Amino acid sequence: AETVRLSADDMARVRALPGFPEAAKTVRSDPQLARYVEGLPDDSIGFLNEVKKQLDTAAGNAASPVNAQQNMQRAAGYGADAGAVKQVAEAASPEYAKALATQSAARQQILQPILDGPLGKIASKDTTTKQAIDALFPSNPLPGSEAEVAGAMKALAAKSPTVARQLVRAHAESVFNEA
Repeated sequence: AETVRLSADDMARVRALPGFPEAAKTVRSDPQLARYVEGLPDDSIGFLNEVKKQLDTAAGNAASPVNAQQNMQRAAGYGADAGAVKQVAEAASPEYAKALATQSAARQQILQPILDGPLGKIASKDTTTKQAIDALFPSNPLPGSEAEVAGAMKALAAKSPTVARQLVRAHAESVFNEA
């Protein structure tokens, strides 16, 4: 869908969005972003998708509590602009709409369960050893959760066998100490 182009009227509507010029300029001028739109015209779905992602990023940054200039109005404006770009692009290309729906479903069905499970919990930033052990070996595990724990341990052992061994050792030691 990236080469599908908007009509002149739809592109004029997109260009009139307050955040579009800034986001489009960022996409074109940042080498890390520009490589994804190289050779694509501004009215193409591929370029508009990158602009939408830039607007989404700007919305998240504007709303971030660690941002000294946090501004919810700016965040809402960027978010509305991203939504408008997405709406126009989806109307212009059913394939784009289908791709976004497929991506969303995959995130919900595949990625989110991993992030919510033991592997996601131990992969989060600043996880302590105790938190990792609690995620892998909960005190009151749900029935049938052994496959999830086994998968997390297998992935951890593949990435860092020493860490996996040490977590199991520390868990066993604490269980024996409690006993």
